[in-house]
Amino acid sequence: MARKAAASRLGIALVTCMLLVAPAAAQSPQDQCAAKDGVPPDQRIAACSTVIDNGNAAPRERADAFLNRANASYAKRDYDGAIVDYGAAIGLDPDNAAFHAARGRAYRSQRDYDHALADFDTAIRLDPNLATAFGGRGIANLLKGNDDQAIADLSEAIRRDPNVAESFDARGRAYRHKQDYDRAFGDFNEAIRLDPKSAPARVDRGEEYYRRKDYEHAVADCDEAVRLQPESVAAVAGRAFAYHGMRQYDRAIEDYNSAIRLASNNARLFYLRGTAYHVKDDYDHAIADYDQAIRLDPNVAEMFTRRAWAYEAKHDPSHAIADYDAAIRLQPTAGRYFGRGTLYLNQPAYDRAIADYSEAIRLEPTAMRLAFRGVAYARAGDLDRAIADYDAALAREPRLSLALYGRGGAEWQKGEWMAAIIDLAKAKMMGSSAQEGGRSSQEAEKAAP
Repeated sequence: MARKAAASRLGIALVTCMLLVAPAAAQSPQDQCAAKDGVPPDQRIAACSTVIDNGNAAPRERADAFLNRANASYAKRDYDGAIVDYGAAIGLDPDNAAFHAARGRAYRSQRDYDHALADFDTAIRLDPNLATAFGGRGIANLLKGNDDQAIADLSEAIRRDPNVAESFDARGRAYRHKQDYDRAFGDFNEAIRLDPKSAPARVDRGEEYYRRKDYEHAVADCDEAVRLQPESVAAVAGRAFAYHGMRQYDRAIEDYNSAIRLASNNARLFYLRGTAYHVKDDYDHAIADYDQAIRLDPNVAEMFTRRAWAYEAKHDPSHAIADYDAAIRLQPTAGRYFGRGTLYLNQPAYDRAIADYSEAIRLEPTAMRLAFRGVAYARAGDLDRAIADYDAALAREPRLSLALYGRGGAEWQKGEWMAAIIDLAKAKMMGSSAQEGGRSSQEAEKAAP
């Protein structure tokens, strides 16, 4: 009796399994190719290949099969395979605007924006009301840096179909590039309203909150983006930026660590983590991160500048100067000449300091830079030029204590006692000290932006 009952239960189970499996097994290659009932991409590609290789298939059926196989390849990020199959579909139906738009999307994913734009142009010529073609062309223009054209195209896409979150998000990014932040923020909000599960839109709005220094809302948006897409580098890094802005450096470093695990070849992530370590006075970890950032991208002057500051904090002026040399070769700025000049001033190497301060003043004259060159001239014994620089600094900024103190000292050395006493008394009232001319290059550079 027990055996009969067991056999009966087994028979019911087998029948149930057959009933559950039968629909999938009964699907035709055409149905599987069209991705009905959620067919996985590899199975879909095989089914489409069966349809394509069937000599009895009608041209339209084969065109659809090429399209569906291309879509499956695109889902697997096999963009080359997708482009080949989209091309075959177009060969069978060259006036199909959707086929051209689909191939344009694949070219865009390969960052081949010129071919992408050509396909979107053709799609729009064939069907001027195809919203996806305008949206695709708008995103391609955005990625190529054509912000005005991107806004125009995306606006046309939105006019034809106002329910696509991606179009609003992309247009928001174009507005942001043009520093039209209010319109950008409005588009990000609309994108999220249309699709609350859009992680890219959450990240973009979080970046706008960050720009507004509303770090709590930035963290909230990036939290949600990370929940939606845990592998999104942009979401994790965006949250790290927000924590960084909140001066919660340990939490920022934790997120930078996660972002770097996801994108270990991203130089900027190493650089930003280095800056977080830097403000914690953890110079060894900061330098290690700057090292890796520079290895990955040796053409960013700011990375060398930051590493110079870290080396200087470790009392290693030779490495700091070498990094300033590299930064200046890549991007000579007044601030970098000024920073290197202050390192030379403290060595001392007054001629080199004066040369760097002079270049900084030529590029961007400020009272502080003139005062520092005055310090260098005074220490080199050229009191007249020192006083001339202090005069020029005070003409720009009459209450600059460093210039008052320096001029008073130079006047005292020249025996101009009364003038010296007046300047030194004014400087003392403002809390100046003789050490101001010996501050670090980082402090000096920040003092003279």
